[in-house]
Amino acid sequence: MLLTRILLPAQLFFFAGGVFGAVLLVRKHSACRRWAPLIYGLGHHRGGLLLVHSIGVSSLAVGTVAGAFLGPFLLNAIFARRAGTPLPADVSTGMTRVCASGYGYRFRSWPALR
Repeated sequence: MLLTRILLPAQLFFFAGGVFGAVLLVRKHSACRRWAPLIYGLGHHRGGLLLVHSIGVSSLAVGTVAGAFLGPFLLNAIFARRAGTPLPADVSTGMTRVCASGYGYRFRSWPALR
């Protein structure tokens, strides 16, 4: 149960990193996406090797979370920001504009969504 709790943030980092990675692929910036799995693997192995004597088997889980943060999430987030991805405040402002323009009403009026 403890390892599951430690590993849960890694899945969230993979999800958010996937969103940033999709932005990079749409903008045709795929060079940094090649490095994300390597950094993830290095984090997993380094965590296991460096922390095994202090926290035991949980060191692999901690290394996995660190690798998922540094590789798939942080690397993609940095390069997506450099490619011109808006900050979250800009995204929420854009969604407010979409909802204010009446698209929310149009989506609710679709027969498949009733």
